[in-house]
Amino acid sequence: MKWKVSPFNDFIFKKLFGTVGNEELLKAFLNAVMKDKNLPLIEEVTIIEKLELEKNYFEEKLGIIDVHAKTDKGEVINIEVQLCNEYNIDKRTLFYWSKLYSSNIKKGQNYEVLPKVITINILNFNYYHEKWVHLFFTPTADVDSNLKMNELEVHFIQLPAFRKRHEKNFKTHELERWLTFLTQSANEEELEEIVAMDQEIFKVYEEIKHLLSDEEVLAVAEAREKQFLDYNSAINHAEARGRQEGVELGIEQGEFNKSIEIAKNSIENGLDDELIVKITGLSIEEIKRLRNELNK
Repeated sequence: MKWKVSPFNDFIFKKLFGTVGNEELLKAFLNAVMKDKNLPLIEEVTIIEKLELEKNYFEEKLGIIDVHAKTDKGEVINIEVQLCNEYNIDKRTLFYWSKLYSSNIKKGQNYEVLPKVITINILNFNYYHEKWVHLFFTPTADVDSNLKMNELEVHFIQLPAFRKRHEKNFKTHELERWLTFLTQSANEEELEEIVAMDQEIFKVYEEIKHLLSDEEVLAVAEAREKQFLDYNSAINHAEARGRQEGVELGIEQGEFNKSIEIAKNSIENGLDDELIVKITGLSIEEIKRLRNELNK
């Protein structure tokens, strides 16, 4: 049952849950998320499919792919799988939530037509403390927590936090069952038990087998996996080399010089300016100056 690529490989996840025809699989996973926070369940979901996925896939931001859907109540759902930490998850989430929210109104229409937008971010890094697997946000009033702005609903599912959890209650806890299966955070016997006890997970299991038996699909998924590994390796190398050279420069030269060295190594390893700003704390102007200097 161990696969060559993870179901959370962004390409495979999109195929599983973002392809027309797989609505029941998506609904089952979404309702596991909803149940975990005692939220209303979804009765029906329609997948909004992007065409020409394979053709445009490598133009997408690395490790970020989304699934769009609508419920029978008109709610808009966006699921994003993020494999790489670009240190902007909070701002990125609110930015894309606002785009989805505002895109559902046309000139002259009443604001009442705007639907609720539910964003679910599945992260291969911890946004917050590793104690929490599932974080749920919705604005509440400071005078009464029952008074909410229900149009905004954001979930973060932290996969590293889940993998570190020693005891996984997959027999009675539906979301943990899904995450145990999808992350393969169990032994072979337990994974077989999960597949046998949950009909929707069994269907996902069969779909994964079908997808990975297709040589073209497998090739794209493995290429994305390699991109992800190379990207993380570049970041780790840049940070490690920068830290070492910062030590060699001497403490008296200060943290600024250390940040400069990390930035230079990051530029040489192909990282983009915004990510380097997040890693080093340097200004965007300083990064551009260093890039120009290195290109001379």
